[in-house]
Amino acid sequence: MRKEEPYKDAAIDIFIRANSLKYPTKEEYISRIRSDVYRRLALQNPQMIILKADAEVSARKSIIGDIDAVDKVFANLKERNRQHIIDAVKEVYFPYKGRRRIPRDVYKDRVLAFATKNYATPQSVNNWLREARMLCAYYKGLTVTEPDSI
Repeated sequence: MRKEEPYKDAAIDIFIRANSLKYPTKEEYISRIRSDVYRRLALQNPQMIILKADAEVSARKSIIGDIDAVDKVFANLKERNRQHIIDAVKEVYFPYKGRRRIPRDVYKDRVLAFATKNYATPQSVNNWLREARMLCAYYKGLTVTEPDSI
């Protein structure tokens, strides 16, 4: 029986968004935002620049939360010596440049390609991706149910 994953699309979108930003850490992304504001407003009052930079960081709080969730997922998986799951996430979700859900045929092809390359079954790869999505949803706060694998 299949497990229900109401957060599946949101977790996939989080991974895709993190990749579209070239997968920075939370601190790198915040410093990128601040440096962009400093560069744009270089000739203004320094206090005004700091206020605008803080406002810009605050406006992007959701994206920063997404990046932080992906960082926590990868740190958790790395700590538990589950590098193959990180590789599966990067291989299946990161190359996709679309704005919406990954089309089913693209998803199946990527899972099959990763499974073939890594001597695994597609079902195993889907289970690994489900674990990563579950962790991502938990760290982002999309679900309150703590995953078994933390």
